[in-house]
Amino acid sequence: MSGYPIGQVREHCAKFGEKFFEENGKRITLIKFGSQAHRSIFVRESDFQNTLNSLTGNSGGTRFSEPLNLLSDTIVKE
Repeated sequence: MSGYPIGQVREHCAKFGEKFFEENGKRITLIKFGSQAHRSIFVRESDFQNTLNSLTGNSGGTRFSEPLNLLSDTIVKE
């Protein structure tokens, strides 16, 4: 997902994160995926936004099972 689509993903996630922290959200989880999935937890909006801005969408083959498993695990734990 390079080019315009990843730009839209970043834009919408940035708005969501901003609103989340404005409404006193304490921590937010970002799951990045492509050829591998990674979960990051943020307690500061600036850290969340900086990480979001660094997303490029050039990770190679997408495996959807890994991020879905991380999402499920995150929901159960939190």
